[in-house]
Amino acid sequence: MTTTTTDEGPRAWVGCLACYNEGRLTGDWVEAVDAPDFTPCRRPGHEEWWVLDHDGYEGLLTGECSPDEAGRVGELHDALTAAGVSVPLFVEWCDNLGTAPALDELEAFTDAYAGAFDSLEDWAWDELEGMGMLAALPEWAQTHAGALVASWASDERLGGSVWTTRRDGLVHVFRVLA
Repeated sequence: MTTTTTDEGPRAWVGCLACYNEGRLTGDWVEAVDAPDFTPCRRPGHEEWWVLDHDGYEGLLTGECSPDEAGRVGELHDALTAAGVSVPLFVEWCDNLGTAPALDELEAFTDAYAGAFDSLEDWAWDELEGMGMLAALPEWAQTHAGALVASWASDERLGGSVWTTRRDGLVHVFRVLA
């Protein structure tokens, strides 16, 4: 099964199951969103189509599926891409939650995503500075701010308040929203 990324967007190879069972590959590559409407064969008794291969779904689709499913997931891919969301990161976040990637998860993803940082501690510095917590430290504690921030970052991760994943050399931080 091909699951590589292309610049063209997701595509599906839609084939005729009856032809396949007869030992012939009858079908063609189509854009994912066109898969539900594609007819690979017009022979009588050959009305079942199946996606036997796909490309460019970036982890949203694995294995074989119906043309309708390939089209639905292709629309999801296009919506994520249009929203500027990293598709592989979205898939990993959904896997972490135990939910299937779907368009109705996009708002929750963007609400939870805190950004990409060089380290979890860098995220913690940004968070604490944004809340004014570091400026509120007494002068004697300023020299220990690095240790305090590192400790707080660790507590947030281990306590389940944030979830992190490393991708492309950066730590992506997600707030765990109840």
